[in-house]
Amino acid sequence: MNNGLFIFGARRLLSEPTGERQSEALNGQIELDGTSANVTGEARLTNIDDGILAELAFTATFPLECARCLKQYSQTLQIEATEVFADKLESPSEIEEQFTISPTFQIDLSEPIRQAIILSIPSFPLCQTTCKGILEETNES
Repeated sequence: MNNGLFIFGARRLLSEPTGERQSEALNGQIELDGTSANVTGEARLTNIDDGILAELAFTATFPLECARCLKQYSQTLQIEATEVFADKLESPSEIEEQFTISPTFQIDLSEPIRQAIILSIPSFPLCQTTCKGILEETNES
């Protein structure tokens, strides 16, 4: 659980002219299907015509299982992502498709961060590129 660590106020930024920016530190944990990732980095928030543009640059560290030897190891990835948080929706159907600014002028970066991590997870994770897999006789990798 992130305990609100990735929720930021946007009221001041929205009252500024288009193009104004603010930076926010990212530092916390995000839940990922039964495990969690440690996240550190920065979010650059920019006031745009339709809301706020969030440019994320962060490091995520989380446990994975090697596809060859099946051992647990810690994976660290450098991730960049961009999302738009709309301040108004044209229709109720857009709610599921787009991130929005809350009625209290806050943006929650938790879900965009979680989605960016999931999309960055390797489809064939390896503890090391030279991993030989499970060895029958010694049961070592």
